[in-house]
Parts: sequence; C-alpha cells; structure tokens
Amino acid sequence: MPSQMSVVDPDNGTIATASDAERALLDPQRSDPLVAIAAGGRRASAEHENANPLSERKLVVKDDRGAGVACGAASCSGSFAGLWWESASGALIFLRREGWAHSEEVLYRWVPGEGCPSRSCIRST
Repeated sequence: MPSQMSVVDPDNGTIATASDAERALLDPQRSDPLVAIAAGGRRASAEHENANPLSERKLVVKDDRGAGVACGAASCSGSFAGLWWESASGALIFLRREGWAHSEEVLYRWVPGEGCPSRSCIRST
C-alpha cells in the first residue's frame, strides 16, 4: 500500500498533499548516516534500523572488501552522536546517548570481531 504525505498550514489548518520537495525533506535516504572511514578502507556507520527516519540506529561495520562484522551488544544500537576509528589499535570509538531523555553521553571502545564494546567514560548533561 503506497504511503501518502500531507502538509498542514499552521495558520488556518488546511491539509494538502505534500509536494515532491516537501516529501524529500522526510526521505530517510536523504540524510547521511553517521559514518567513520578508516585509512585501510574499513567503514563504520550508524544506520536506521528500519525505513522510519525516527527509528533507533544500529552500528554497521564493514571491512575494506565490504564484508560485515556484527555487534549484537545492546550498546551497538540506540542514539549515536559520533563515530571515530582509532588508527593504532583498529578500535572503533563511538559516542552514544543513554539514560533518561538521553541525558548521558557515553564513550565506548570496540574492536570489531573481538567481543563487546567497553565503556570508557560517561558525561551527564
């Protein structure tokens, strides 16, 4: 079943079918996911779990050939604020929002393929 998007005029409450330009503003493919690319070609991204642009994100890590490395830990899904590769160790460093109303920022370190991510530090906002 095709979806339909509508727009509401805030001044008078009139509802109309969204234009192509208005639909493009909500296209989940429009915004780039959080991405970190290592010197050797490894790629990490935080991608939406489904087509809903408001859905939680999950970490997706691929080697230089495009083969995926899964992380099944709870810390590998949720709300992310940043991803970085640590060049010396090959670890992925990621900043994840947690807690009540995502009021904590937690820094994690994970070497893909070697167990679960470990918490490095927590900051409450």
